[in-house]
Amino acid sequence: MVEKLATAIPSLSTKSRSNLNSLKAKLSESHRSNAKSLLQTPKLKSLLDVTAEDVGLSETIHTEFPHWLDDWQVFLKSENIVSGARDSFTSLLAERYEFTYLMEKRRVTDRYRWRFFTLFFYDLHILVSYGADTHRGSETLVRFLTSSSVEHEEQIICSNIKRWVAAGLRYHTLCVSAGSSGCLFMLPESISDKV
Repeated sequence: MVEKLATAIPSLSTKSRSNLNSLKAKLSESHRSNAKSLLQTPKLKSLLDVTAEDVGLSETIHTEFPHWLDDWQVFLKSENIVSGARDSFTSLLAERYEFTYLMEKRRVTDRYRWRFFTLFFYDLHILVSYGADTHRGSETLVRFLTSSSVEHEEQIICSNIKRWVAAGLRYHTLCVSAGSSGCLFMLPESISDKV
């Protein structure tokens, strides 16, 4: 698996690739305890928690994936990008450049928005809990959403609310300790939003 990772991720830095190669050598020598210490490097640490169940098609894209398999062009399209007439390779290249630029920009800006939206769901969860049983708050939000135009099943809505409230709680705690919700803009980009 380590060898596949090293070859499958071309954007790895030289140091990360070297760490993977060292890890491979250590594993082949059956020195698993030393190999675990190699995974403590910041770029590879998240690999420690990966299990066989984690590898596979993400729930997030589960419904879209069959459409992408049927028509590759569907995968390449975005709601925010209007595809114009392409007279030449240059115009196609320019369109793809703009598309990639906007996707990258949105990926970064949506990360910040996501922090505040999870904080919103945490605050709303506390509000509808009436300060008592916090489980009741989740149930109330799920009930509101299942009676709305949201097209997800109740189980999916419940799972999303729980995840978002949990993330919102982490951000709330951070905001309280920092004294301002503005700290959510100041977190280093190297820190994952799942920490």
